[in-house]
Amino acid sequence: MPLRDDVMALADDKLMSGHMQSDWTGLGPILEEDIAASAMAQDDLSHAQVLYEWLGGDPDATAFGRQAQAYRCCDLVTLPDEFDWAIATARRFMCAHFATVLLQDFAQSDDADLVDRAARLLKEQAIQTTHLNAWIFRLGTGGTDAHARMQHAFDTLSPYVGGLFETIDQAADRFDRWRAAVDPVLQSAALKIDVTGPESTTCGGRSGQHAEHFILQQAEMTQVRSLEPDAAW
Repeated sequence: MPLRDDVMALADDKLMSGHMQSDWTGLGPILEEDIAASAMAQDDLSHAQVLYEWLGGDPDATAFGRQAQAYRCCDLVTLPDEFDWAIATARRFMCAHFATVLLQDFAQSDDADLVDRAARLLKEQAIQTTHLNAWIFRLGTGGTDAHARMQHAFDTLSPYVGGLFETIDQAADRFDRWRAAVDPVLQSAALKIDVTGPESTTCGGRSGQHAEHFILQQAEMTQVRSLEPDAAW
């Protein structure tokens, strides 16, 4: 069931992105961005809930009641950023545009409920991508040091980009649309990414084959619920 699989993949990406980004609360480089980063983390968590609700069942149980191997988030989302703002920004930029591609397709599906949910989420997603596009340009053109740090971030993350499209339906077409969105922004900032189309042999987070850091992240994220799994939250 490709559609349900894609929705689960994006929902899990959003859940982990919100969880990871919330670590930056109070640590943004300027107050304006500290507030914006926290707001985007909250948006991602709420987007995950909206998508889990469409999938059916208790969204809290889906989010926090599964074993680690049942999650379908990609490795790019869960890679630790070590509190490097360049890494965090580059990753969020790439993942936000990926989310936009999927939400656009969900909004064209044959399921009226999913169409409505995706249309609502796209409005908030557009705010994210606009904000992140501006930061990529701002940092890429912000002087020698800022540009070097951003290019290093994209070089570091590029090997994980293919994992965004692992097991995703119509991966090649969606990859092309993703590149069409991110490339002009990167070019305007004199930045580049060295990535190719998704490989069919990729086996990572989308297939439930998670790195050790995700196992630790998931254990931390689900710790409270695991103490009282039957409690009403």
